Order: sequence, then C-alpha cells, then structure tokens
Amino acid sequence: MKQFSLGCALAFAMAAPVLAGNAEAPGEVSTGDIGFEEWRAMSAGKTLTYRIDGAFWALERYAPTGNRVMLQLNTGECLEGTWAYEDGTFCYAWDSGEQSCFRHTRMAGEIYVIHMENGEPTGGIQTMSHVSDLPLSCEPAAIS
Repeated sequence: MKQFSLGCALAFAMAAPVLAGNAEAPGEVSTGDIGFEEWRAMSAGKTLTYRIDGAFWALERYAPTGNRVMLQLNTGECLEGTWAYEDGTFCYAWDSGEQSCFRHTRMAGEIYVIHMENGEPTGGIQTMSHVSDLPLSCEPAAIS
C-alpha cells in the first residue's frame, strides 16, 4: 500500500466551497445530520463514492462488521484505519497516525460530508454520490 499525507488530501478537500449554514430554499427538504444507525446501515460492507465540486475525489470501503475502513483517493493511493462516532461526528484514526473528523448531513436530497476540527466546520465539503459493492484495489480509480 502506498503512503500519502492525509493532510495534503484534506487540504485539497478544504478547497471546496463552504456549505452555507442550514438555511433551506423554498421547497427544499432537509433531514439534518445522519446519525450512527442510519450511517452504519448505509455503509456497512459497502463502498461510498465522494466528490468535491462534482469531480470524483475518493472511494471509502467500510468493513461489514466492526469499525475498519479503507480510503482510496482518485490517485489510487490508499489509507486504512478505524472510525468512531461521538456527538454527531464521525472521526477516523488512520494507520499512518493522522486523524480526521466529519459530520454527515442530508440536505435537499444530497448527502454532505463536512470536515470538522475542534468541533467546528473547516469549510471542507464533499458530497457522497454513490453506494456500491465495488471493492477497492488501491490502484488509480477508473471512476471519473
């Protein structure tokens, strides 16, 4: 498995535009934060696809049981680790020693993954665009 700096990857993610509060436009439906049970039902044993500004950014594969996860960036580089949930935030401890935290929320039918630091949003926003059974190969991804 290739090594990479998650800090560099997150710096790219934080270049995404900031999600403007929780204000809803007329006719929009927001269900707010996605809790542990809902996220686990959606992700257990699955691969999630993430996009930044519409462009493919990464795949994330969750183990069917337990809290293991693998992240594969659009470069093919991979990172393995564990996740934990506390107070509405999912935090990931990567085997490389780096950590990252996110809030998962649904607004207007889209799922947003908001980078959090010290309990506050940093401005890094991803959209979760797809859930599949696709395995990860840690080679350059064919998704665009």
